[in-house]
Amino acid sequence: MLSWDLPKGKGLKDLIDHTGLYPITVSVLLSAREKAFLLSREIVLCKDLIDDKFYLDHLEISDDRKSRIIQEMHGLCDVKNKIYGK
Repeated sequence: MLSWDLPKGKGLKDLIDHTGLYPITVSVLLSAREKAFLLSREIVLCKDLIDDKFYLDHLEISDDRKSRIIQEMHGLCDVKNKIYGK
């Protein structure tokens, strides 16, 4: 069985933290509409959005906001390094 916290030390949260593969749904800067748009284009992970930034152009948002969103995505992907000291 696999859940958020089970098995202990190997649940979904642990796997996400260990791999740094955070879903875009954890973003606090993207609106629900923007997340739905990205998910419909198979942009699921923060690293996917970093790799395909051009999807942000279709959201009609300012360059400053795009920059902040990409910075947030990089920060989330880098959490792995902060947690595990890598």
